[in-house]
Amino acid sequence: MSKEEKETKKNNSKKKGESAKSKKNRKVSRLLDVLLVVFILTFLGSAGYLAYYFYTINKSEQGFSDIADLKVDDETIGDQQYFKKNGEVATDEDEDKYVEVDGKYILAKYSEIYKKNKDFIGWISIPDTPIDYPVMQTKEDPEHYLRRDFDGNYSISGTIFIDERANIEDEVSDNIIIYGHHMKSGTMFGSIQKYEDEAYFNKHKYIYFDTIYERGTYEVIAAFKTQIYSDDYDGFVVYNFVDENEEGQMLSYISSCQSLTPYDTRNTAGVGDKLITLSTCSYHVDNGRYVVVAKKID
Repeated sequence: MSKEEKETKKNNSKKKGESAKSKKNRKVSRLLDVLLVVFILTFLGSAGYLAYYFYTINKSEQGFSDIADLKVDDETIGDQQYFKKNGEVATDEDEDKYVEVDGKYILAKYSEIYKKNKDFIGWISIPDTPIDYPVMQTKEDPEHYLRRDFDGNYSISGTIFIDERANIEDEVSDNIIIYGHHMKSGTMFGSIQKYEDEAYFNKHKYIYFDTIYERGTYEVIAAFKTQIYSDDYDGFVVYNFVDENEEGQMLSYISSCQSLTPYDTRNTAGVGDKLITLSTCSYHVDNGRYVVVAKKID
């Protein structure tokens, strides 16, 4: 092979190499362009979801704030006729005044809210936390407010609601279980898992839960992680206790709750006391829950 032929072959081989390299570079470039587009779309989708998420939460919180504005302050109760809880006419000396609504005597403070939605059964608040919400109950459709706002419209946050087995009128249940979402924003019951910290517990010992029939101040006696168990589980299940149908159920419930609490609350309860149990999701296990148990003290 002549020198010229060798040089031509060498140049052709070089051109082929450069062409292959160029094709490879174009493929890599196209792949990078595709990945960039995917990244941008993913980012925009995530940003859009977060924007929607926080928009809906803010909208829900504003809705709850509007509901709170319907509460009647004791100082602003007017001159209309008020009643006692038993239906007798109230006097100026009566601390709690009631209004008759559809044959029921409702605390005047919450009467306007109750008129707006008859599923409304009370109000829960914990000072210096985001928790300051109306509470609902729908016995025929227990989770009706799981993803609905106070007015029944779809809502990621839902509305706080109580167990369908709980009774708030006449013979009040021994333990009222109250459910709320664990929102990442800290709203609803998103803050109650902070009770894992004893210092937080010490600063937030008191929970105020009024029903439409009576006011209530509660002191926390237990706070712990648990979970939803299968039907055949024979250990302690926090959701099984609503009323003491058998002797010893109350004491067993309290003992089990306090044994699971990682610190000493220095307070307990006994037979005859009334409890509330706040429940929200926890992510320490599948179907995890975090609960806070409190005893009525006033």
